[in-house]
Amino acid sequence: MPETSTPRHADRLIDRGPCPICGSDDKRVHLAFADIPVMQCGSCGFIHSGRVLPDDALAEYYKRSFGSRRHMEGQVVNATVNILALPKVLDMSRVKTFLDVGTGYGFLLPKLRDRYGVSCTGMEISAQEAEYARNTLRLNVVSRMIQESGLPEGAFDVAACFEVIEHIADPVPFVRHMARHVKPGGHVLLMTDNFESAVVKRSGPRFTKWIPHSHVSDFAPATIERCIQEAGGLEVTGRCSFTPWELIAQSWKHKIKGKADPKNCFDLEETLSTEMGGRLPMFRIRLALNRFWFRITARRDLNGQLMFVAARKVK
Repeated sequence: MPETSTPRHADRLIDRGPCPICGSDDKRVHLAFADIPVMQCGSCGFIHSGRVLPDDALAEYYKRSFGSRRHMEGQVVNATVNILALPKVLDMSRVKTFLDVGTGYGFLLPKLRDRYGVSCTGMEISAQEAEYARNTLRLNVVSRMIQESGLPEGAFDVAACFEVIEHIADPVPFVRHMARHVKPGGHVLLMTDNFESAVVKRSGPRFTKWIPHSHVSDFAPATIERCIQEAGGLEVTGRCSFTPWELIAQSWKHKIKGKADPKNCFDLEETLSTEMGGRLPMFRIRLALNRFWFRITARRDLNGQLMFVAARKVK
């Protein structure tokens, strides 16, 4: 019998097509990773993966494969910072209902409930993460995509997503769907990385969050606001950002190493075989220090590494 080789995951990838933000066909290679080049739009500047999994395959990847001890620990750390960032971009005294799209294991929602008395709903398609949020934290979590969630439209004071929009192949419709679930005068809140930050520029293709198979939409200050503008009916009202100390240290380490060839910085098959293993480096130290670091370094613009943008629904 002839040997049969296992199909490569790269064989399932499809070309992204025009810019997902402005629709332009004018684009160039930003980082020439093997299998998945990262492109930049020549019109609006949006950085994005040039090839992606089809929608059904991408949804199945997140539903069946996404979740790990490392992700859990990362979300514990993130929740301690996100709860501090919220009052910098929103008037939390006016927030009574909160929808967290891509809530993961759900660690932010008990903090919102306990600190502000907010009624929270999570949305999470990862089976492992949603099960933990429901069964361990006893949270109300819907396991469907936002466009088919079944949740009432116009029901929430805030619809938020934290480090989710970079996973979305069509971010403008995604923001539009979030806005539909918000009351008039309520807010959409987006939190994601700034892929034009000083940290990213120093790190080059070694930057830890260049993950082109899952981080398919890589924003910067101008393009996250352009995405909100293209969604329609939203007005940016709050901005905040900060740069985690560990990413600063890591970026200088990369800078000292010198330039790297992108083709040697990302291997799709190897990444898929290892990405759900291990633990978050320096978990305890990050948990202890990041809240303090945020308090002393958070800024009122989007030029840090992690950007928080609040937009009011005006119609």
